[in-house]
Amino acid sequence: MPWAIEYHAVGVKSNKKEQAKMSLFILNNKRARPHQDIYPLDAELRGVPIYDYDDKQKARASNTDFQEMTAGNLALVFGKNLKVDKVFRITGTKKKVASDLGGQEVFVVYGEYVESLNQPVRYRDFVRSNNLSNPKLDPANNFRRGMLVAHVY
Repeated sequence: MPWAIEYHAVGVKSNKKEQAKMSLFILNNKRARPHQDIYPLDAELRGVPIYDYDDKQKARASNTDFQEMTAGNLALVFGKNLKVDKVFRITGTKKKVASDLGGQEVFVVYGEYVESLNQPVRYRDFVRSNNLSNPKLDPANNFRRGMLVAHVY
């Protein structure tokens, strides 16, 4: 199943040079944390909370891709069903207090909804069918234990 997104639909000129600059991240929300219910909208960042992670998670070798994630990148988030559907453009990341985690400080990723794929698809199938890769994924394009983010290209 090919990627349903046309680059012009997400505000990028459709020449090869511009397409190469667009980064896509897949985020692991297998525990189904309801980010939009936990965190309020932000006065400075557009969009809604789509993900969060803490310093300990960010420091893992398997999660160094968090450091590459910046405003303007695209993100797909999978949940318990391991499927991706909605595409978000990241507007920024801000440190916030997670009330459901005893006041722990976390990084909250905000994003604007761009569009949905033609139909929900398992993230590993999305990676394979679009000829994407990330060296941290296993040979079957699955996230490894403890892995929360994959910059796919």
